Amino acid sequence: MLSNIFAGQTILLTRPTHQALPLSQHIQARGGKVIVFPTLAIDSVHIGTPLWPLSHYDIMIFTSANAVHHSHHVWPPEWPFKKLVIAIGPGTARALQTHAVTADLIPTKYSSEGLLQLKQLHQVQGKSILIFCGENNRPYLTEELQKRGAHRVDVWACYRCLLPTPFPHQISAITAHSLDWIVSTSQHSLQNLVTIFSHHLTWLFQQRLLVINQSMAAWMMQRGFTQRAAVAENASDEAILDCLVRRSFNL
Repeated sequence: MLSNIFAGQTILLTRPTHQALPLSQHIQARGGKVIVFPTLAIDSVHIGTPLWPLSHYDIMIFTSANAVHHSHHVWPPEWPFKKLVIAIGPGTARALQTHAVTADLIPTKYSSEGLLQLKQLHQVQGKSILIFCGENNRPYLTEELQKRGAHRVDVWACYRCLLPTPFPHQISAITAHSLDWIVSTSQHSLQNLVTIFSHHLTWLFQQRLLVINQSMAAWMMQRGFTQRAAVAENASDEAILDCLVRRSFNL
């Protein structure tokens, strides 16, 4: 039965603990065992004051739920503005909603490439745009919007991703398990996974991973993983669950 589709399976989730909880509950409700083992730690960045008054921007783009949660404390009291608010995906939109802000747009593909497919971001001549994101965010989105004639594109980095330092006994406990899947939902998280298990690479490279794009899957194979990755359509809980169910049925 679908309700027990993950019975007998052990799935390792590498998201930060608070972000892994909903997916963990979904898997457990379907009979699976979940180990939450974050390979990313999220920390706020002191972002000070905006480069420009927020009310002056025409478009505001939030690239993750973390960007919402780590910036809302500096939003001015007159928020929400009557400006175009874009969320990169449903999770980010839900995060905005918890702070009484409704996303006007969500792309069908939850990535910078998906954002750039929105027709509203094809018509940015003379517009001022603010991107809420993490430190070291790849510049692709900013550069493309500038090429399209935006008057101003500012980036407001409000959090950073750090490498956790688990205790040796935690790593030993993980490697002692027979895992069915390791779920990794970002390139940074995947790279940290390899770093954390650097003394157990023979074990790690034999594991089956579920990732969220072909770039991550290709990186895995280049790095030395021996099992072909399962690739979810995006990083949403729904897409990850759908991918896990399909692989359980060998679809």
